[in-house]
Amino acid sequence: MARTIKPPAPAVNAPAPQGRLWRGQGRSQLIIWGSLGGLSLLLWLTGLEEMLAHALYQPDITSRWGAWAWWLRQWGAAVPGYMAVAALLLMLWPKLWQQRPLLYQSAAVLVLTAVLGAGLLNQVVVQEATDRHRPRETILVGQTAAQLPAELNGNSFPSGHAGIAFALTAPFFVLQRRRPKTAKLILVGGLLAGAIVGLGRMGLGAHYVSDILIAAAISLGTAALAAPFMARIRHIKPWLLAAGIVLALAGMLLGNHFKLTLRAELPQPLRRYNLPCRIEAAPVAGTITPTLVVQLQGYGAPVSNLRLAQTAEGLELKRGIGIFHSLSCTARLHLPMAAAE
Repeated sequence: MARTIKPPAPAVNAPAPQGRLWRGQGRSQLIIWGSLGGLSLLLWLTGLEEMLAHALYQPDITSRWGAWAWWLRQWGAAVPGYMAVAALLLMLWPKLWQQRPLLYQSAAVLVLTAVLGAGLLNQVVVQEATDRHRPRETILVGQTAAQLPAELNGNSFPSGHAGIAFALTAPFFVLQRRRPKTAKLILVGGLLAGAIVGLGRMGLGAHYVSDILIAAAISLGTAALAAPFMARIRHIKPWLLAAGIVLALAGMLLGNHFKLTLRAELPQPLRRYNLPCRIEAAPVAGTITPTLVVQLQGYGAPVSNLRLAQTAEGLELKRGIGIFHSLSCTARLHLPMAAAE
């Protein structure tokens, strides 16, 4: 009797054929951009995005919603950023790509999405190309608003904060076939994180809903492209990984142009100001406490780390953890009318 020889089963972590890897890529991009881009266009054409901008605007950071929105402004992008750094360090673990290929590929796709999608494509290429003004600079100007300690001007489209939060969905595209339950949890968690951060940015009048939706499309679209790429090459040599990350970060830091307004109340006179500009004092009606308003612009990131801080020596511009260059500013000290007289 002739024996039937079964072909060997494919290894669990063996790379799929190239045609299979890229098959359906057009469908994935169509679903991502068709749904998110189409919804953005619909909201813009119907005027619903302006209605949502008015409805969610609450910049008073002493209120519950305003305080939550301000917290998200400070930390909403930082937490996903730290997770991307952790994923990068995980990729450098010896033999991880051989022993835990899915974990390695998930970490790699997250890093690529954060750096190339949410970083270079979102904040440098698209933002600079569109230069859309923020809602609080246009349709929300007439609404009564508290003065925020820091607020970005211009470059609304798309949202950088939401983009890095949506990058957390990246492992879904690696795990969707082999770990479907885990992949769905990651997808839901990443979408929820991006939506929460995006709502917080809308609460401060920093973005329209279309800014949030297109940020999601960029991050998800980048991850959908990066997943089959990583499944094909399986491993990035450490020196090549380091060189690529350095170049990408350099491009993002050197090319990310920003305009930022910083405010600090000065209940007591200060002897020293450590700022890259001179200060002009002027009386302003309605001012109760002397307030320094600094219009700062330059290149670099993360912009959320730039702030005015009072020290024992005076008022200083704190840069925190970040790389900045070509900083310039104008500063005005708003004085109460009675004090000026």
